[in-house]
Amino acid sequence: MPRKYVRFNYFEVQLVPAPVVLRDELNEGNQEIELLEEEHADSWDMSGFLDYLMTHLEFNTNVAVGDEYAEIEIDSYTYDRVRNIYGFQLSKLRDKNIPSKKRFGEIKEEILLDQDQFIGEFVSVLFDQSYGSIALQSNLYGLSAKQTENVLTQLRFRYLDEIGHTEEVPLMVRLAPIIDRSKIERVIRADYFKKIRVKGSNIMLDANLGEESFLSDARRLLNEVAGVNFDITISLGRAEKTASLDDNSI
Repeated sequence: MPRKYVRFNYFEVQLVPAPVVLRDELNEGNQEIELLEEEHADSWDMSGFLDYLMTHLEFNTNVAVGDEYAEIEIDSYTYDRVRNIYGFQLSKLRDKNIPSKKRFGEIKEEILLDQDQFIGEFVSVLFDQSYGSIALQSNLYGLSAKQTENVLTQLRFRYLDEIGHTEEVPLMVRLAPIIDRSKIERVIRADYFKKIRVKGSNIMLDANLGEESFLSDARRLLNEVAGVNFDITISLGRAEKTASLDDNSI
């Protein structure tokens, strides 16, 4: 029996305040919404939302994601009562850049879709109610974490409308990565370094990074140019296989 290996990324499911706008101005996911300055984020217990979706299969889960669409597969809902874990699949639907079928030595054959047909790419999602966390399948062709945030935000707004609940300030879904501390410790204890990559965003700008450090310099540059993100990679040039970047600098 063939095996299929699936890798998951892990996130805490949070709700963060968004600007006070009418929900129809959210434009079903087509409009980028700038968050307010960093405020307290609450954990979102998705169980009530998922229980509703599992018992109301007529609920419309179709959401526009740029030029594509996304929806929850209606036959993919699962619930493990023992472990208190929900599961479902999100599909990304596209009708552009359709691949062709091909055999060796034969002319390629175009795949023709009907007007209401799409190519579907899928990611599996597990929600652990006990820990308030999500395991999101890592899939190159499916929805990204940011797109999943957008889809869940739109569906949550739609769900609140269905049950007649309103919020004074709309709350948006944020997937906060859960860091594997053991991997950080493994890097710190490494004997040599071939490459190091540092990524940062606006959540680091107010961190206490010290006055004389590489990251503090990066923070000052970000403030000067009014930037919010940086991504720096330093790798070893041509050298012996046993060579390493300077560990003190790293």
